[in-house]
Amino acid sequence: MLRGAALALAVLLLGGCQSAAPDPAAEHPLVGTTWRAREIDGRMALAEPASTLSFESRERVAGQAGCNRFFGRLDLDAGRLALGQMGSTRMACAAPVMEQERRFLLALQASAFWEREGDTLRLLDGERRLRLRLTR
Repeated sequence: MLRGAALALAVLLLGGCQSAAPDPAAEHPLVGTTWRAREIDGRMALAEPASTLSFESRERVAGQAGCNRFFGRLDLDAGRLALGQMGSTRMACAAPVMEQERRFLLALQASAFWEREGDTLRLLDGERRLRLRLTR
């Protein structure tokens, strides 16, 4: 009886030492965040409609390019990112909005590095030139 009670106590104690599986969203600080473009290739972004970027997971991004919604594959790591297989809706808007959308998507696809400081996210290309400055 005493041996059985000791065994049960050991099982309970060891069970208490187990940790839950890690939350995938907690694995990377950008996952679950949404950002608004403030500057695209050195030019201020239009206030409306906003160009946004949401990190849905380490493998997927989505957002509003300006006129159209976009989505794409993502490879996200510490300080690095790569986008691929992008898609979007195909609506037409006013010329300034379409121009911003084009610049935003080109800058996004050229981005290879990210830097975050507080509520500011900077995306840089392979030569570490600033392509996008975004805020939360």
